[in-house]
Amino acid sequence: MGFNMLLIDCDNASCVKGKIFEDILDLCFLYCDYFSFTQHDFLWTTDKLKCELEPFLCEKIVCTRWFRYNVTNKNPLTVLLFGINEEAKKIVKKYWNEIFLGGDDGCTGCVQNLEDICFFKEGELVLGTVSHEAICQVFPPNSFFEESLKKIYSQWEY
Repeated sequence: MGFNMLLIDCDNASCVKGKIFEDILDLCFLYCDYFSFTQHDFLWTTDKLKCELEPFLCEKIVCTRWFRYNVTNKNPLTVLLFGINEEAKKIVKKYWNEIFLGGDDGCTGCVQNLEDICFFKEGELVLGTVSHEAICQVFPPNSFFEESLKKIYSQWEY
């Protein structure tokens, strides 16, 4: 690609919320083809978000490797791919207001069974997160995308 990989410093991650998070989502939904969530079914989680996004589901992938995950065959990941559209974006914004998927009360996201939002363009990862580890990496597909991200949030690291 030839563009810089961008990271969010974990110490600054709490700054990527509210309008900054919404603007990053808007950019990703504008530019990308689809997005994914990793499904984690724990006793304390709910599938409300998953149910609302169901009409936009393109594919369900069961795998042992995904962005920053490498698990065994005995404990595979379930990754759900969704098509990009305005209604899906509204649903995501309804549940989360920060990059690592916390809600307005700082915890709403952690009760959902979907986390680790990732965005793709033409089969290539553009933005990937691991929510519980506060990891966000961006692989800008072009200079416009990279400069737009820097205007939204100036504290990206290389």
